[in-house]
Amino acid sequence: MKELFFRALTYESSYVDDLKVAYKRMNLSDEEIERMIWGNYINTDDYGKRPLSKLTHDIIKQCRRK
Repeated sequence: MKELFFRALTYESSYVDDLKVAYKRMNLSDEEIERMIWGNYINTDDYGKRPLSKLTHDIIKQCRRK
């Protein structure tokens, strides 16, 4: 979880956008890219696919507010 807090606090949206551009070259979907960046599912429809997905989403959401 410490790594997730670090990512959420340090990855500015512009950096996340740059990562998405780089990963797009690998023909990955937006959902796959988000999962690679955050290490978990963050879409509400996917919470049941991996443990702690909602917690991951909530941490990212909370850290981005600051």
